[in-house]
Amino acid sequence: MMPSTTREREESPTLFRSSSRDSFELALFSKRLEMQAETAIAESLNLEKQEAPQKKIDLQKNETDKLEVARRKNRKAFRP
Repeated sequence: MMPSTTREREESPTLFRSSSRDSFELALFSKRLEMQAETAIAESLNLEKQEAPQKKIDLQKNETDKLEVARRKNRKAFRP
C-alpha cells in the first residue's frame, strides 16, 4: 500500500491502493488542521499531568467514603 502524495501545499491529497487491490482510497490532509490537532493533544497531555494529583486525591477520598458507609451499615447490623 504505497501512498502517492504531494506535501508541498497546505492541503494535499493522498491516493492509496486498497487492500483488495481492485480499488483506491483518496484521503485529504490539511497541514493547518494537523498542527492544530497536535497542539491540542499536547495541551491535553499537559492538563492531564497537572490534574493527576487531584484526581488521585479524589479517588482515594471516594474510596474512603465508600468504606465508611459500609462500616456504618455493618456496625448497625452487628449483634455481639
